[in-house]
Amino acid sequence: MIMRGFGTLGLLIGNSFGCLWLVWAIKALAGSNAPVWPAYATALVVSAVAVWRLNRRSDFSSGGKQFRSRPIVYVAIVAGEIVALNLLVYGLQSYGLLSYLLPAIGLVIGVHFFPLARLFGVPTMKLLGTVMVVAAFAAIGAILIGFPVATAVGANALINGVSLLATTVVSRRRAA
Repeated sequence: MIMRGFGTLGLLIGNSFGCLWLVWAIKALAGSNAPVWPAYATALVVSAVAVWRLNRRSDFSSGGKQFRSRPIVYVAIVAGEIVALNLLVYGLQSYGLLSYLLPAIGLVIGVHFFPLARLFGVPTMKLLGTVMVVAAFAAIGAILIGFPVATAVGANALINGVSLLATTVVSRRRAA
């Protein structure tokens, strides 16, 4: 059971943010009038039901000794991510570079998966982090060379959302 330390809460968070990335992708690629909130709500309900069913398995939901022994490391990783995101938003806003905001957020979130992969012993998180970092640099590069911001940001959000949802699906299958 590779996912014991990650637990069902992590799967629910992964599903929620995966759905949110897809909403951003639809908004960026289809325009602001796209009816995305019903799709987002449906995806969240389906994800929540799947995670709830998984949580009913006592051997999976009990958590792992590996995580319980290192909660300070987990809190430090998440706190570092939150601080980095706040500095990033402030810095990009101060210099008028908000078109780079979503790819930069994806970069920070992708980097945060590397220590989490080691902490929880989940190799798919390392792959997810790599995909998100590469997608972020590709989107930033595309904006720099003149691609439309909506296309670059939308493609970045689509890659992040699909890869995050795929990671949670693979993680669920390994846990089952």
